[in-house]
Amino acid sequence: MKLYRYIAFESFVDLVQSQSLCFSYPPFAWEDTYEGFLYRAIKTPVGREKILSLIDSKEQARFAEAVLTDDALNHARYLCWSQSKDKLALWSIYPHQNKAIMICTSDKKLQQLKCDGLSVSLMKVNYVNSLTLEDEVDAIRGKSISSPNIFRSKRSDFKHEKEFRAYIGTIKKIDPNTPLRVPIPDIRNFIDGVMIHPSAPSWYVGVVEEYC
Repeated sequence: MKLYRYIAFESFVDLVQSQSLCFSYPPFAWEDTYEGFLYRAIKTPVGREKILSLIDSKEQARFAEAVLTDDALNHARYLCWSQSKDKLALWSIYPHQNKAIMICTSDKKLQQLKCDGLSVSLMKVNYVNSLTLEDEVDAIRGKSISSPNIFRSKRSDFKHEKEFRAYIGTIKKIDPNTPLRVPIPDIRNFIDGVMIHPSAPSWYVGVVEEYC
């Protein structure tokens, strides 16, 4: 399966020069407050009480209260990819002054990457019409509550993105504001293709071609 990521040119240069991908911590890096809805709710007294009342057993409730914390969730970092190739909607969201770059790789190549012995995993985003605590608790009911599930749901307004989320665990606690760099052993093999913003000026196209 082909996957795409729309980024600024400087991010593309950093990816190539460092031969690594930067995975981030959603509560600090993602602006949409609906991301990690369950995590954000449990940080408030009213939200915590509501969540725990919706979970079946006392044992699972205690577990939920323990894992839905900054210390627990900070051990997983994320990077967003899309199945949508050369889509106007995504070029519009990430234009970077009409100088955006779309890179292409595959699910298999992403899942071959490792950091400190841990492998990258992928999950398909679940698009929902509304995000409520009831919906989020139902999504994890009967499953082990883990950080990937917490950041799986997204509003249906964004379903055109056809998003997949790559995530990886960290062995040791690191600053939430600091991206986790996951090394790419062979950058030429990892990147299957590069596309430039359709409205990019011709001189810029030449710069990117020369760099590539």
